Amino acid sequence: MNYHRFFISKAIKKTGSLWTDFLLKRRTYGLRYAWYSLMWWIGWYMKSNFLMRKANDKKQAWLDEYIENQYSEVIQKWMDKKESSLNCPKYTIWVFWAQGEQQMPELVHTCYLCLKRSNPDNMILLDMNNVRNYANIPEAIYNLLERGSINFTHFSDILRNTLLSQQGGLWIDATCWVPRSVPSEVSKFPFFSAHEKDNDVKWVSYLMGSNCINNVTFSFVRDMLIATALHDHMFPDYLYQDYLISYAYRHFPASKQSIDHCSDGCFKRSYLWPLMNNKFDEKCYAELITTDWVFKLSYKSYLVKEKEGSLTFYGKMIESMLKY
Repeated sequence: MNYHRFFISKAIKKTGSLWTDFLLKRRTYGLRYAWYSLMWWIGWYMKSNFLMRKANDKKQAWLDEYIENQYSEVIQKWMDKKESSLNCPKYTIWVFWAQGEQQMPELVHTCYLCLKRSNPDNMILLDMNNVRNYANIPEAIYNLLERGSINFTHFSDILRNTLLSQQGGLWIDATCWVPRSVPSEVSKFPFFSAHEKDNDVKWVSYLMGSNCINNVTFSFVRDMLIATALHDHMFPDYLYQDYLISYAYRHFPASKQSIDHCSDGCFKRSYLWPLMNNKFDEKCYAELITTDWVFKLSYKSYLVKEKEGSLTFYGKMIESMLKY
């Protein structure tokens, strides 16, 4: 499939998906919220920060009222809790791919091998065959997944927050390139994520961790995700997990304190992705991995291994892992 056919196919598929999502949200949550959600996605694809910001403000106000009416018991359970002082016995790196290593797309498998090579002693790969051994998730959630009421993205959010609440450690998405050992200082925080005070970045969901068990933020988000899935058989928003972290930050003193306590870092986490189809530049790559240790990628885009007879960044990354 060539470049243009790839993007035309992707655009058609996404348009159909947005319309289906709008109808489902209108049926479950009402026209007003479905409209706010659709406007946010339109703003995303138009690259309109103004439209996204306005739609997000409307969504947040609606969701605040919704969860406070529907899930007040969960909110009250965690709102005034102090941060846990129970340290996790081992700071495990958690990676999840539902279908297992053998079914990983090429980029995902390359990222996994890189992480395994750079952090061989404390990483666990989770899939649907072993996940019950590590996370205590209600069987009803697995039933919803099997019926298609929730998808693997939703399940991954539940799993992520359950693990970080019950066992602590560091969650790294399977599409993250980690060419170095995870810095030891990461394990010093009750809430860790990419953090940039100057740019108002407080967390990214693909990289989150905790050095304690029963962390207030992750425990609240876990309980809310499970309660919402069981009650609604869906989530009101694709970024519902991020919304819930935001709610905890805005309303729970322990959450705000832990998130604000996280030091700034992972500034260049997005720098590698735009280079993937460019000719590989050794100096550029060396500078990147010297200044940062994690880079978010995606397997859902058009990637090429060669350009004008030379390896691209993507091609070089694939080649480097073939020897592993």
